[in-house]
Amino acid sequence: MDLCRCIADSITPEEIDILINGTINPEVNVRAACLQALDAEIDLTDLDFSDKLWLAYHDDVEENAEIARTIWEESGLHTKEDTALKMIPYLEMEDKQTRSAAAKALSDAVTQSPEMVSKVVEALVVLYREKAKPLLPQYDEYGMVKKLNTRDPWEARSGVALALKALAGLFDHNKLVEFSRFLIDESALADRNSAVREEMIDAATVIITAKGATHVEELMQIFEGTLEAPDDGSEVRDRINEAVIILYGALGGHLGAGDARIGKVVERLLVTLSVPSETVQYAVAECLPPLIKASRDKAPGYVQNMLDQLLTAKAYAERRGAAYGLAGIIKGCGISALKDYRIIMSLKAAIEDKKSTSSRQGALFAFELLSLILGRVFEPYVIQILPLLLSSFGDPVIDVREACSDAAKVCFSSLSSYGVKVILPDLLEGLDDPAWRSKKGACETLGAMAYLAPHQLAISLPDIIPPLTTVLNDSHKEVRAAANRSLKKFGEVISNPEIKALTSVLLKALSDPTKYTDDALDQLLKVSFVHYLDSPSLALVRSF
Repeated sequence: MDLCRCIADSITPEEIDILINGTINPEVNVRAACLQALDAEIDLTDLDFSDKLWLAYHDDVEENAEIARTIWEESGLHTKEDTALKMIPYLEMEDKQTRSAAAKALSDAVTQSPEMVSKVVEALVVLYREKAKPLLPQYDEYGMVKKLNTRDPWEARSGVALALKALAGLFDHNKLVEFSRFLIDESALADRNSAVREEMIDAATVIITAKGATHVEELMQIFEGTLEAPDDGSEVRDRINEAVIILYGALGGHLGAGDARIGKVVERLLVTLSVPSETVQYAVAECLPPLIKASRDKAPGYVQNMLDQLLTAKAYAERRGAAYGLAGIIKGCGISALKDYRIIMSLKAAIEDKKSTSSRQGALFAFELLSLILGRVFEPYVIQILPLLLSSFGDPVIDVREACSDAAKVCFSSLSSYGVKVILPDLLEGLDDPAWRSKKGACETLGAMAYLAPHQLAISLPDIIPPLTTVLNDSHKEVRAAANRSLKKFGEVISNPEIKALTSVLLKALSDPTKYTDDALDQLLKVSFVHYLDSPSLALVRSF
């Protein structure tokens, strides 16, 4: 800022370019500094367009994007017809933030020039084809292998997937059938890179959900033809079939209520839940609700099928997938289905089954994913299942304890202030329980509250930390260890380096304000903040 203030009157175009280049630097603080300097000191009214400032306009960090928008508007910059095409090279960048910004910038530019959408999609497909070519060795004129870099340029393909998803609402529905054939015939849905594969499936699902209504019959024929084609046993074919089933489910959302094909689509989706991929299972769970709404008469059978797999399947992936399926079905039926089908009672019985580890673990998977998929509406049941979580933290099997920790983390992350107010007294009371296993469970559950929403965390920290620190001197070593692990979790959710370095000092001050508050405040006064201050960090400081 000081440098730019001093040279602003005589700054050269080359120096302005250096500052503008800094606005797309991979490091967030560099981008922020360059944008602040440009906004405060540098006159850019001689420019009519800047591709890098257009990217900064769509920065993932909202504070940076806001400054870039101010610069853009005050400098009188504007997009052109070919702006979207100019964003395509930035989709190849190694930095994910730049690729994400390029995808949003490209979509925004197409919004302003809708006639460019077909040309842009065609350019994206060409880029994908180029970057998806097999990494074959190249030979010189003597037949010797050249020593070339054979690194897979997966970032470019990732950028294409991000851009296609961003364009979903603008996609030309007349090109949808051709685009679907590209995804299947050229194996874009089975990309050799797992991250690109997931992003491409995500993009295709969003596009079909947005634009598939006008081509249901044609797309249904393509998907069914793919699924019924002879299986060559290859991994690529398996991946394509898995992805096509997800797209098939997304397309099924456009079928009318009572359509005979809905049942077939649901059954295919439920079978796919056994695939050992969290991304595939989550995508299936997202596809199920509209289909279940259109076939509610079959919901009891689907629920029972998922419960059976959840509690009895031997494979981990099958139980996990059944939990996703159950959550998707309940979302489609409505929260009342939990009571109508006595699901909570069945899960409670499974957790109390001391002979079956898989039943206890499966029930905890269900609690986790019901909370994840249903969100805030599941909160009353979180309060109801709290005793089950407390008891499961002390389970003798480590897999069950880990499943309990994951379930508590997800359940607490969406709690409202009312939910925290109801749950917290019971947990704090558990710290005084004479049974060490109950006390340990209370410690573990309080540790999971580190994943509360930032606002709830800020309110709750002063009530959680002091009682938790008193347990550090408990006579039982398991209880002491649980309290220590829980306190560390509150430090793990903090990403700001300055606050992270002071976490132990701040936690001590919260546990014993009389003795340690002055020391903590002295330490805070000495800190010079140079990194972005995340919400949990602010919550910890605010709790004083």
